[in-house]
Amino acid sequence: MHPHLLPVFLIEAEFCLDALDQALERLRISTGDLPAWQKAVRAAHTIKGNAAMMGLVAITDSAFAAELHAEAGSVGGGQQPANDLAGCAAELRRLVDLLVAEASAARRMPASAGVNAFTDHS
Repeated sequence: MHPHLLPVFLIEAEFCLDALDQALERLRISTGDLPAWQKAVRAAHTIKGNAAMMGLVAITDSAFAAELHAEAGSVGGGQQPANDLAGCAAELRRLVDLLVAEASAARRMPASAGVNAFTDHS
C-alpha cells in the first residue's frame, strides 16, 4: 500500500460512499430508478478500482460485490438487488471506518506498523 496516498483514497471513498447512500435513498422510493442504479454502479466501481490500486483487498472485494448488485439492479430493478446493495454499502462503510481508525493508530506507531488487515491476501 502507498501510505502517502491513503488520505486521498479515504477522501474519495467518503465521496463515493455518500453517492452510494444517495442512490440507496432514491432506490428506497423506487427500485426502478435507473439513474440511481447507475450512480451506485459508478460509486462502487470507483471504490473498487481505487482500493485495488492501494492493495486493500477486503474493500476491493466488498466494492466488487456492491458493483455486481448495482449492475443487476440497473438491468431489472427489484427489491432484492437493492437490499443486497444496501448490505454491501454498510460493509464498505464499516471497512472504510476501520481503515480510518487503523491509519490513525498507525500514525502513533513506528513506521514498520502498517495497515495489514486490509492488504492481507490470505
